[in-house]
Amino acid sequence: MARPPDSIHEDCGFLTFVFPPGGDVSLRRATELGSMALAFIGGGLIVTSGFTVHGFLLSLLSLVSGGLPTIVPAEIAIPLSITASVLSVLVALGGITVLLGGIALYRRHIFVGRFLIALGGGASFLGFLVTIGYAVVTEGVTSVEAHSQYWIGIVVAVLARWLAGKA
Repeated sequence: MARPPDSIHEDCGFLTFVFPPGGDVSLRRATELGSMALAFIGGGLIVTSGFTVHGFLLSLLSLVSGGLPTIVPAEIAIPLSITASVLSVLVALGGITVLLGGIALYRRHIFVGRFLIALGGGASFLGFLVTIGYAVVTEGVTSVEAHSQYWIGIVVAVLARWLAGKA
């Protein structure tokens, strides 16, 4: 009698989904997959909205990147400046970074996934409140209403990051 396979592989381009044969998924894996789905939804909403607000974090990173050579020796300043520049690019990509975080969560890289989601979509609910407050002060309430798809994407990304922390 043939033994059933330990898992079923479904190839979907660059991702390969692995399902247990009986449909049994552990609670931890279900949490990981749920946070991945939320990251994909949130990142997709952020990307399709075409709107970004990264004033505080992006300003802080550019300040750190520009001020490092005057504070620390060049041997240390150059690698730190490159790191700050890479982080600035990830923050500026926004929704794409959240999508990359979703892929990392699927691949079971929880820390990397949460980190990428935090960079692309806001670190936490408090970060979301600061960002939306900043947008209201600088652009007005009508801007927040007009770009509701973006803000919903940010909320979903924050929820994805929170759920990934429970995995």
